[in-house]
Formats: sequence, structure tokens, C-alpha cells
Amino acid sequence: MAKTKGGLFSIEARGTLGKSVTFQGGKSGQMVRKVIRQTVTHSAAQLYQRGLYKNACTMWGTLDQEAKDTWNAAAAGVRATGFNLYIQDYINNILNPTEIEIETNEHTEDNYIFQTSPTSNYGALDKIQIEKNVTGSQTGLIKWDLNDIISGPISEVIEAKVKLYYYLFTLANPAGKTVQLVRCTKTEVKEDQSNWNRYKIGSNWDTPGGDFDDETPEPGEVVMPGSYGWIEIEITALANDAVQNRGNVLAMGFRYAPETENSDERIFVRSSDYTTDAKRPILYIKYRP
Repeated sequence: MAKTKGGLFSIEARGTLGKSVTFQGGKSGQMVRKVIRQTVTHSAAQLYQRGLYKNACTMWGTLDQEAKDTWNAAAAGVRATGFNLYIQDYINNILNPTEIEIETNEHTEDNYIFQTSPTSNYGALDKIQIEKNVTGSQTGLIKWDLNDIISGPISEVIEAKVKLYYYLFTLANPAGKTVQLVRCTKTEVKEDQSNWNRYKIGSNWDTPGGDFDDETPEPGEVVMPGSYGWIEIEITALANDAVQNRGNVLAMGFRYAPETENSDERIFVRSSDYTTDAKRPILYIKYRP
């Protein structure tokens, strides 16, 4: 419907006719011009920001009054409302997620299993030893339940590694040989019950000597040094797999890499039962909640 002031053919016609032309006055007199409609297109970044704001407002609406009062009290010192402060905090945490670092030598379950003593359990000893031999192989077992270490959610593991204190070799020097931490497929493995034949009382390994996945995810590896001391094995992929697929249970085998030839190099590292806690296995993890 046309909106005009003054008749269309009068001296001073003003307004828009049929959303097509506009009549208006100017310094040079009356004129008529075509209506040009502008289409506003929002960029992907603008749409993303709008979505963040909408989600933040929705989350504010889910808070009870006590929580809102807490935000209002916090905002009183910065000349803002609790709503404003909450929205700002929510968006900042999405755009710049908090990173948390934890390093611990607690809540560790470890053991080693020995081919020549298939029913023996070594979970109470102060050492983990590994060896690759046709008749006498030994494999370490190391496990952390991240639920015992981290309170709250884990959305992503940014970095993770295990530190083991290497203090002895026998028979031959393993320097230059590759060892690895590989996913143990039996997350219920028990340090005080496992042996070469079983991972816990009443439950045997599918294959004697342990069940391990060499591919999903990729194992963490390190080349053995020429001297004693700490060795670090990067396990970020293993830790993310534990969070995403294993209920936060990080169960691993410690062994020579499969491509390593059979030999008599026997490696000893300290276990979680070692009397000096500073040399017990250490888990380092950096994550986003």
C-alpha cells in the first residue's frame, strides 16, 4: 500500500509507492528515485558468534536463583550485571578453553608377566622388567584409571606421557632398542591377579602373554638410552583413546616393539611399589575439561 503525503501529482509529493519508487523533496526541488533494497549477509564468524551468545543465554536460563545470585555478587565489583559476567565467561571459555596440567605417581597399578612362570604374579614387587625371548619373554603392565586422578569432565587430551625410571639391565645392553607402551585390550586387568595366563582371577587372556592392540591407537615408543635414568614415552593418542572409548581407563602393556629381534636384553624400571616414591612411574597429562 502506498504511503504518500500530498497528492502524487501535486507540487510536494512525498513517500514510497508500491515499494518501487520514492518521492521526496530536496534543495534542488522535488525528485523521484527507485527504491534500492539491501540484503544483509552475515559472515560465518558472525553467525558463530551469534550462536555462542544464544547458547550462553540458554545456559543462563538453566541456572537456579542461587547460582545467579553468585554471579550477581561477583559482578558487583566490576560494574556489570551477573548476566553480563556469565555471558562473557561462557564465551571466553568456549573460544579459549582452559588447559589443566596434572603430574602424578599415584593411583598406579603395575605388574609384569613372565612366560617361564605363567601362573606367578609379581604385582607386589618394586620393579617392572621386560624381555623379548622365544622361551622367556616378559611384558610389563601399567594402568591408571583417570577417574581416580581427575575430577570433572575431560573433553580432550592435549598432551600425555609416562615417565619410567630405568635403573638396570642384565645379560646385554638394550641401548638403541625400541620399547613401547601399547593399549591393553583388557581394561579390567588387575595388578595383584594378572599373570602370563590371565588378566584377573577367573578370566584368561585371549592369547597367553597378554592382549594388546598395535594399531588403535598407535603405541607410544622410545629408543632406550645408553645410560640409566628417566625415560619418557609420549602417549597422547593412548590417553585420548582411553577418554573417548575406554571409560577413562588407561591400560597399557610395556614391552619391546614387535619389530625388535629376539634377544637377551632385560630391562628393569621401578614400579609403584618402590620405596622411594620419587622414582615411581609418573603420568603427566594436559587436558581441556
